[in-house]
Amino acid sequence: MKVSDLSGIPTAYTDPSTRLNYATSQEFFTVRNFPPELISGYLALRGTSSS
Repeated sequence: MKVSDLSGIPTAYTDPSTRLNYATSQEFFTVRNFPPELISGYLALRGTSSS
């Protein structure tokens, strides 16, 4: 089961640009405005490569 990288809420949505999971439209817009370093950090915590 996928969960939002921001809130931990179960979700079916993944942003194809950042590869972060999100559960709401507000989370989507938040994820889209993250700097690359923060995206890499979230992906590292999830165990996903950022390359």
